[in-house]
Amino acid sequence: MKTEMTKSLDWMRQMAKLEEGCCVSAGGLPATAGMLRPAEGRQEGQPSFDPRRVALARFVELSRRKLRLSVEDFAGRADVDPSEVLQIEDSDAPPSEPRVVFAIAQLLQADAKKLMELAGHVTSRDEQLGREAVRFAAWSQGAEPLTQDEERILGEFARVVVAATD
Repeated sequence: MKTEMTKSLDWMRQMAKLEEGCCVSAGGLPATAGMLRPAEGRQEGQPSFDPRRVALARFVELSRRKLRLSVEDFAGRADVDPSEVLQIEDSDAPPSEPRVVFAIAQLLQADAKKLMELAGHVTSRDEQLGREAVRFAAWSQGAEPLTQDEERILGEFARVVVAATD
């Protein structure tokens, strides 16, 4: 129990250091200005698709694979649960907890502030990061040639989709 408490305190100190100079609030002006995300993780009118989350998911997955680590081994090195790694690698899953994003940033020697932004834990302010996230997410989706079966089924479906309606 004491070890867990020490880890939590260390994590809180590291997060406080990262937030230095930032506005941290549970409401008030930042909430009124739309700088805080609501509990359900999405602001009204915000699209469910977020290319930044896709970029984060692909970045973590590709980085893990580059290290030739299974999800379980990667999770062990980051000191998080394997289900949390699976969650962060799935851009459609609810946002991962900040401590998970921070642990993964440390393991990958990445900028925790930027990964927190990609995860949606802080309001986006870095336009270049946003542009690069979209570019990376689009590029990393793969462009392998279709198999013969994929080619065949695509052709069959395309005939239905492009057929003129009467």
